[in-house]
Amino acid sequence: FLDEVIDKEAIDDDEETKISCEQYMVKKEDLYGAYEKYCKRESLPLDNYDPFCSTIKRDFHYKDKRIWEDSCRKRKIAYWLNMLLTPDYAPINPQKTLD
Repeated sequence: FLDEVIDKEAIDDDEETKISCEQYMVKKEDLYGAYEKYCKRESLPLDNYDPFCSTIKRDFHYKDKRIWEDSCRKRKIAYWLNMLLTPDYAPINPQKTLD
């Protein structure tokens, strides 16, 4: 799943802007949405959100981070770090980079 959904070439080949993969992050809910889309496309059973996130962290060693949604500090959003989704699986809203 991750080989098809994570865009490692775009990160590795980004010589012009010298952006390293550490700058990229994807909302956890967006990766889960990509996972749902992939499972539906491939007719595979779907794991629940929490076990899915545990697998990504434990088996694939991705780190996560929670960032305040806005300056009012009402809600934190969970992100996976060092990750960029392929265009087929990327959310409509833009993905973020760390500043």
